[in-house]
Amino acid sequence: MDFSNEEINFFAELFKPNKKSHAHNSHVLTLQSSVPANIAHLLSSANLTLLAEVAHYQLWFPLDLKIDSAGIIKPILNAPEVIDTQGIAAKIAQIHSGQEQLRAYLFEEHKRQHAKLYENGQLVEQLI
Repeated sequence: MDFSNEEINFFAELFKPNKKSHAHNSHVLTLQSSVPANIAHLLSSANLTLLAEVAHYQLWFPLDLKIDSAGIIKPILNAPEVIDTQGIAAKIAQIHSGQEQLRAYLFEEHKRQHAKLYENGQLVEQLI
């Protein structure tokens, strides 16, 4: 899945380290051979998963690795399952996958985080 520059910038902003933390302690990489049993059924079709922890959320990205005809490994990252680790109950109404659903999710998240940029759901060109 190829991401646009806007999507890449959104991810960079979303996952940037906390400025208050020390750079040498802010990133941790761990490897686990299994996913928690309570969410395994959501990720049953994925061979690999990538976990990103942001605040009290866990984002579990289904990840596939494909080798193209030139022998280059290409990661295919799908839309994440978002888990609230503070125990707020949520019902998953429908699971979506694919690039368009990811873009729609990112757009809605951007609108929520930057509500002052939008008026009636439309981008405001100039802020007064």
